[in-house]
Amino acid sequence: GLPEEDDVNVLTAKQPAEDSPWMDVLNDLRNAEATFEQLRKQFQENPAWQAIQDELMSRPLSSWTEDDWHQLRQYLSEHEALIAEARAMAAGTGPLYPLDLSLGYDVLLPHLAIVRSMTRLLRASAIAQAHDGNNAGAIADIMASVHLGSRLDEEPLIISQLVHTAIDNITRGTVIDIFPEGQIPPGLLDELARYYGQRDTVAQLHETWQMEGTMGLNYLDGIMNGGWQQGRERLEGLWPHSDGTPGDSWSAILYSSPFARPWQHQDMLAYDRLMNDFGQLLDQPYYETREAYADLEAQVGALPFTRVFTRNMLPSMASILRLVARDQAQQQLLFLGAAVETYAVGGRTRLPRENWDAETRTRLPVKHARFPHTGLPRTT
Repeated sequence: GLPEEDDVNVLTAKQPAEDSPWMDVLNDLRNAEATFEQLRKQFQENPAWQAIQDELMSRPLSSWTEDDWHQLRQYLSEHEALIAEARAMAAGTGPLYPLDLSLGYDVLLPHLAIVRSMTRLLRASAIAQAHDGNNAGAIADIMASVHLGSRLDEEPLIISQLVHTAIDNITRGTVIDIFPEGQIPPGLLDELARYYGQRDTVAQLHETWQMEGTMGLNYLDGIMNGGWQQGRERLEGLWPHSDGTPGDSWSAILYSSPFARPWQHQDMLAYDRLMNDFGQLLDQPYYETREAYADLEAQVGALPFTRVFTRNMLPSMASILRLVARDQAQQQLLFLGAAVETYAVGGRTRLPRENWDAETRTRLPVKHARFPHTGLPRTT
C-alpha cells in the first residue's frame, strides 16, 4: 500500500523517487491531466462543435431541415474516434480523475466539463441514429450517457453531483426528443428504471454533505491559522468580483487578522451548526421539509455580517437541495408518464385506467407512494 505522510500533499510536493509507491499515483494523475486537456481542446477549441451546440442542438428537432441533419451527420462522421472514446469512457469503471481531496476547495476537477460535453456528444449521436431508423444504436448511446454520469457517483463533491444531475437531465431530454409520446421502447424504460432504482441518491447526498462540511471547516481553519497573507488570499479567491479580479483586500485582511478571532470562531460554529441542520433533512422527502429549509435559509439570512464565511457559502445549499429534489421528481414523472401512456402485453396498447396503480408501481423504480418534490400521490 501507499505510505502514510501526515500533512503532506504528495501530488504538489517535490518529485517522489522512481521506486516510491507515490510514483504510480503521480503518473496516473499526469496521464489523466493529459487526456482531459486533449479532450478539452477537441470540444472547447473546435468551432464545428460550438456550431453544433449553439446553433443546432439548441433548437427543437421538429424545426430541423435536411441541411441541419446533414450538418450533424457530417460532424459525427468526422469525429467517430471521439464518439468511440466517449463510449469507452462510459463503459469503464471507477473514478474518471484521481481527485486529491486534501486540497479542499482547491481540488482540481478538469474532467467535469469534459464529461458534460461527452454526454452532449452521445446525445447528438443518439438523435442522428434514431432519425436514421437505428433505434438500437440510439438506445445504446442513451445508456452510455447514463453510465458515464454514474462514474461521478464516487466523487463526494456537490459540484460533481450537480454535473451528474445535469447529465441525467440531458439523458431524459434525449429520450423525450427521440421517441414520440407513448412510444418509448419498454426495454429502454426497464434499463433506465433498473439503473435509477439501484442508485442511492440519499446515501450519496449524505457522503457529499459530510465532505463539503469538512472542507468548509478546514478552509475556515486555514483562514484562522494560516496567517494574514494566507487568510487574505483565501478570502479574495473565494469571493472574487464579478470581473474575476480578487475580492476586497481590506475586508479580507481585517477578517483574517488575529484581532477578528472571536468572530472567526463564531463563524465556524454557525457554519458547523447550520450544515448539520441541513444534513438532518436529507433523509426526508423534500415536500415534507420545505418549511424547514425555508426556516434554515431565514436563519442564514439573519446572521450578523461578521459571519462572513457562513453568509457567503450557505445560501446556495438549499437551492442545491431543491435542484436535486426537482431532478428526482422529473425522473419519476418520466416513468409515470411512460407507464400510464403505454404498456407492453404482446404488442403496444393504451393503458386502461383501472390498471394505472398496478402498472405505475411496477414501472417506477422507487418505493415511496408520493413524489419527493411535490408530495403528490403517485396514483393521482
